[in-house]
Amino acid sequence: MASVTTKADSWAILRGTYTIPEYADLSRVRVFVETNFSSNPTAQDLVTFFVDGVSMRDIQGSGGDDGDQKAAKAVEGKIEAIGKWSTRKPAGEDRGAREAYEALSEAQKKLVGNYKDLTQAEERYQELKAQAEQALADQKAAEAVKGKIEAIGE
Repeated sequence: MASVTTKADSWAILRGTYTIPEYADLSRVRVFVETNFSSNPTAQDLVTFFVDGVSMRDIQGSGGDDGDQKAAKAVEGKIEAIGKWSTRKPAGEDRGAREAYEALSEAQKKLVGNYKDLTQAEERYQELKAQAEQALADQKAAEAVKGKIEAIGE
Protein backbone atom coordinates (compact mmCIF):
# COMPACT_ATOMS: atom_id res chain seq x y z
CA MET A 1 0.00 0.00 0.00
CA ALA A 2 1.18 3.52 -0.61
CA SER A 3 0.14 7.16 -0.70
CA VAL A 4 1.49 10.34 -2.20
CA THR A 5 0.59 14.02 -1.99
CA THR A 6 1.11 16.06 -5.14
CA LYS A 7 0.02 19.32 -6.70
CA ALA A 8 -2.67 19.51 -9.35
CA ASP A 9 -1.40 19.09 -12.91
CA SER A 10 1.75 17.34 -11.69
CA TRP A 11 3.17 13.88 -12.15
CA ALA A 12 3.94 11.79 -9.10
CA ILE A 13 5.35 8.35 -8.50
CA LEU A 14 3.43 6.07 -6.22
CA ARG A 15 5.35 3.03 -4.98
CA GLY A 16 4.16 0.44 -2.55
CA THR A 17 4.27 -3.19 -1.62
CA TYR A 18 1.36 -5.51 -1.12
CA THR A 19 1.64 -9.23 -0.64
CA ILE A 20 -1.15 -11.13 -2.31
CA PRO A 21 -2.32 -13.97 -0.06
CA GLU A 22 -1.29 -17.44 -1.20
CA TYR A 23 -4.92 -18.53 -1.53
CA ALA A 24 -5.83 -15.64 -3.87
CA ASP A 25 -6.94 -16.30 -7.44
CA LEU A 26 -4.28 -14.40 -9.39
CA SER A 27 -6.56 -14.08 -12.42
CA ARG A 28 -8.79 -11.82 -10.31
CA VAL A 29 -6.19 -9.52 -8.75
CA ARG A 30 -7.06 -5.84 -9.16
CA VAL A 31 -5.23 -2.62 -8.33
CA PHE A 32 -7.25 0.42 -7.27
CA VAL A 33 -6.00 4.00 -7.20
CA GLU A 34 -8.16 6.60 -5.53
CA THR A 35 -8.16 10.03 -3.94
CA ASN A 36 -8.85 10.73 -0.27
CA PHE A 37 -12.51 10.42 0.72
CA SER A 38 -14.44 13.58 1.44
CA SER A 39 -18.10 13.48 2.48
CA ASN A 40 -18.61 16.99 1.05
CA PRO A 41 -16.13 17.28 -1.83
CA THR A 42 -15.24 20.69 -3.17
CA ALA A 43 -14.21 21.38 -6.76
CA GLN A 44 -10.57 21.02 -5.67
CA ASP A 45 -11.27 17.57 -4.23
CA LEU A 46 -12.56 16.30 -7.57
CA VAL A 47 -9.58 15.56 -9.77
CA THR A 48 -8.86 13.52 -12.82
CA PHE A 49 -5.77 11.38 -12.68
CA PHE A 50 -4.11 8.97 -15.04
CA VAL A 51 -2.21 5.82 -14.20
CA ASP A 52 0.68 5.55 -16.61
CA GLY A 53 1.76 2.08 -15.61
CA VAL A 54 1.52 -0.62 -12.99
CA SER A 55 4.09 -3.32 -12.50
CA MET A 56 3.93 -6.42 -10.35
CA ARG A 57 6.51 -9.04 -9.71
CA ASP A 58 6.51 -12.52 -8.32
CA ILE A 59 8.95 -12.39 -5.46
CA GLN A 60 8.04 -15.85 -4.18
CA GLY A 61 8.37 -17.82 -7.39
CA SER A 62 10.45 -17.08 -10.45
CA GLY A 63 11.12 -13.48 -9.41
CA GLY A 64 13.55 -14.19 -6.63
CA ASP A 65 15.91 -16.75 -5.18
CA ASP A 66 14.68 -18.49 -2.02
CA GLY A 67 17.89 -17.53 -0.23
CA ASP A 68 17.34 -13.90 -1.19
CA GLN A 69 13.81 -14.11 0.21
CA LYS A 70 15.04 -15.52 3.51
CA ALA A 71 17.76 -12.88 3.84
CA ALA A 72 15.30 -10.07 3.08
CA LYS A 73 12.72 -11.46 5.52
CA ALA A 74 15.37 -11.67 8.26
CA VAL A 75 16.19 -7.98 7.78
CA GLU A 76 12.50 -7.08 7.68
CA GLY A 77 12.17 -8.77 11.07
CA LYS A 78 15.02 -6.68 12.50
CA ILE A 79 13.41 -3.51 11.13
CA GLU A 80 10.01 -4.46 12.59
CA ALA A 81 11.67 -5.03 15.97
CA ILE A 82 12.81 -1.39 16.08
CA GLY A 83 9.23 -0.26 16.59
CA LYS A 84 8.89 -2.58 19.59
CA TRP A 85 11.84 -1.13 21.50
CA SER A 86 11.38 1.05 24.52
CA THR A 87 12.70 4.61 24.27
CA ARG A 88 14.88 3.73 27.29
CA LYS A 89 17.02 1.28 25.32
CA PRO A 90 20.69 2.20 24.96
CA ALA A 91 21.75 4.22 21.95
CA GLY A 92 22.57 2.43 18.74
CA GLU A 93 20.34 -0.62 19.13
CA ASP A 94 18.91 -0.08 15.65
CA ARG A 95 22.36 -0.50 14.11
CA GLY A 96 21.78 -4.22 13.86
CA ALA A 97 19.00 -3.60 11.37
CA ARG A 98 21.05 -1.08 9.37
CA GLU A 99 24.10 -3.31 9.31
CA ALA A 100 22.00 -6.31 8.28
CA TYR A 101 20.42 -4.29 5.48
CA GLU A 102 23.78 -3.02 4.23
CA ALA A 103 25.11 -6.59 4.16
CA LEU A 104 22.42 -7.61 1.63
CA SER A 105 23.06 -7.78 -2.09
CA GLU A 106 21.30 -5.20 -4.28
CA ALA A 107 18.77 -7.86 -5.37
CA GLN A 108 18.04 -8.73 -1.73
CA LYS A 109 17.67 -5.05 -0.75
CA LYS A 110 14.92 -4.69 -3.36
CA LEU A 111 12.97 -7.42 -1.56
CA VAL A 112 12.97 -5.60 1.80
CA GLY A 113 9.48 -4.16 1.95
CA ASN A 114 9.85 -2.03 5.08
CA TYR A 115 13.12 -0.19 4.35
CA LYS A 116 11.30 3.14 4.73
CA ASP A 117 10.50 2.17 8.32
CA LEU A 118 14.22 1.80 8.98
CA THR A 119 15.07 5.24 7.61
CA GLN A 120 12.19 6.80 9.56
CA ALA A 121 13.35 5.11 12.77
CA GLU A 122 16.90 6.37 12.20
CA GLU A 123 15.61 9.91 11.65
CA ARG A 124 13.47 9.72 14.79
CA TYR A 125 16.42 8.38 16.77
CA GLN A 126 18.53 11.38 15.69
CA GLU A 127 15.70 13.74 16.72
CA LEU A 128 15.41 12.10 20.15
CA LYS A 129 19.18 12.12 20.58
CA ALA A 130 19.33 15.85 19.77
CA GLN A 131 16.49 16.54 22.23
CA ALA A 132 18.26 14.57 24.97
CA GLU A 133 21.53 16.41 24.33
CA GLN A 134 19.71 19.77 24.46
CA ALA A 135 17.96 18.79 27.70
CA LEU A 136 21.31 17.84 29.24
CA ALA A 137 22.88 21.14 28.12
CA ASP A 138 19.89 23.05 29.55
CA GLN A 139 20.19 21.19 32.84
CA LYS A 140 23.91 21.98 33.12
CA ALA A 141 23.24 25.65 32.35
CA ALA A 142 20.51 25.77 34.99
CA GLU A 143 22.81 24.20 37.56
CA ALA A 144 25.50 26.78 36.75
CA VAL A 145 23.02 29.62 37.21
CA LYS A 146 21.77 28.07 40.44
CA GLY A 147 25.36 27.88 41.72
CA LYS A 148 25.93 31.56 40.91
CA ILE A 149 22.70 32.55 42.67
CA GLU A 150 23.71 30.55 45.75
CA ALA A 151 27.15 32.21 45.68
CA ILE A 152 25.52 35.66 45.83
CA GLY A 153 23.80 34.74 49.10
CA GLU A 154 27.06 33.74 50.77
